[in-house]
Amino acid sequence: MDSKDRELIELLRDEARLSLRELGAKVALSAPAVAARLKRLEETGVIRAYRAVIDEGDASLRLTSLIYLNPPPAKDPALRELFSGEAAVSRVLRLFGPWRYLIEVHVSCVSELNALCRRLEGEAGSVRVEIVSEEVLPLRSALTGKSQAG
Repeated sequence: MDSKDRELIELLRDEARLSLRELGAKVALSAPAVAARLKRLEETGVIRAYRAVIDEGDASLRLTSLIYLNPPPAKDPALRELFSGEAAVSRVLRLFGPWRYLIEVHVSCVSELNALCRRLEGEAGSVRVEIVSEEVLPLRSALTGKSQAG
């Protein structure tokens, strides 16, 4: 990855809807050269997706929670299926330590959180829940150190 790739990543991080022509103008490359670089960055996994950043508060999903699970390994396939089928689940991390999974969820109310926790308990056993009171530092790019929140 060279400086042009980093410039493209930075531009896309700020505005993923820029056209190839607009990107090229900003980094002094032709649109086909930009397309080739983006394709390579996608194929190598540097760029995994292009996303809209949704303000969860404006989308009526006002309660962000972190759910810790420590299921037996035999439950992993069923849990992964459950995670992918839950619209409230925004991120799942596999951990080393006393808990095996950390799930970030966005729900509209405590009763919705309780219902989700009951479904998870049915598959995973014990569940630990923490409610997020404030996002102190938004998710940042490991490449640029800048916020991915837009």
